[in-house]
Order: sequence, then C-alpha cells, then structure tokens
Amino acid sequence: MPLVVHPSSTCDVCLESYATENDAHPHAIPCGHIFCRVCLVTVEPTNCPLCRKAFNRERIKKLHVDRPELDMESDLLQRVALNFDALPPTKAQLSIDLGAWLAGRPEDDHIALRKAWAAFQVYDTLSERKAHDKQKIKRFERMLAQRNEENEYDRDTFKAVESSLLAQVSQLTAYVLLLSVVSSLTCAVVSRLGRLQIWRLKSTPSDSS
Repeated sequence: MPLVVHPSSTCDVCLESYATENDAHPHAIPCGHIFCRVCLVTVEPTNCPLCRKAFNRERIKKLHVDRPELDMESDLLQRVALNFDALPPTKAQLSIDLGAWLAGRPEDDHIALRKAWAAFQVYDTLSERKAHDKQKIKRFERMLAQRNEENEYDRDTFKAVESSLLAQVSQLTAYVLLLSVVSSLTCAVVSRLGRLQIWRLKSTPSDSS
C-alpha cells in the first residue's frame, strides 16, 4: 500500500518537510525508520538516528509516496484555474487526470472541484463557439467586402453606360436640331424657288401673243 505523507510531516533529523524532490523525498532504511536522503547519506556513523541500528547506505530505499487527497484536490483546482485558456492537448490531459481522480468518488464529495470543472467545461464550450462565430463573422465580412466591390464596379459600369448614353442623346439631339434647321432652310429655299419659277413663268411672253 502506498505511503501517504501528511503535509506537516518532517524528517526527524533535520526537521525539514518532505517534498517531491529526490533528496527531500522520504527514504527508509532496513530498521524501518524513515528520514530524508540528505540526512541518511551524511549521518556519521551509519547508524539509525532513532534506534542506533547500523545500516548500509547502499540499502537506502526511496519510498513511493501518494500525495494527501486534500493536496491532490488543491493541485487539480489550481490546474483548472490556470488552464482556462490553455492549448487543447493541455486541456485534454487535465480532463483525463480529473476524470481518473474523481472516478469512484461520491458525487457529493469535492464539490468545489466539481463545480470548478463544470465551469471550465462551460467556458471551453463558449470559447469554441466564440472562435467559430469569429470565423463566421470574418467570412461574412469577406463576402460583404466582395459584394461591395462588385456593387462599386456595377456603379462605375452604370455611370459609364449612363454617360455614354447621355452623350449619344446629346449628339442625337444636336443632330435633330441640325436636321430641323436644314429642313427649314430647305423648305424656305424650295418655297423661294417655287415662287421664282412662278414669277418667271408669268414674266415670259406666251407664244400665242
């Protein structure tokens, strides 16, 4: 069964708290007493500081230590708090670790951790939706910009066609006016020629006379 070290546990020689580092990790000697590695490799003579039984430094054994449940819960809570905006692989590993640790534990235990994890999952879902919505907005903005460019091109084309038609209308109007003037002049000339011809006919003596 793994050894569970209380957060306040200390080495009986140096009185320093045990930690996860190699030298501060709890180590046992054949008599069964436990100390930190630093004290065991430096004690002279090589006798147990408690029972004074001799031991061989080569037989010092590092103990497998399970962290206290409260310490693990605090660690998981801290990981949840610090990884709201972490990369997907980090979130996936956190989900695996949390699921494994909570598995088999009553649902009414570790309420703070469960609520924090629920909030984390809601935030993650909203973050994914936000990212999706941002992409959709960017796509719509590109479509709108493209449509505006097309409309601008259509407006320019319309203006060019309109200007061309107005120019043609202006030319045709001028041509029609010119034709009207020419027609009026032609009518006047024809009328005068007709009157002149009639006058000549009247002025010329007839053959009978």
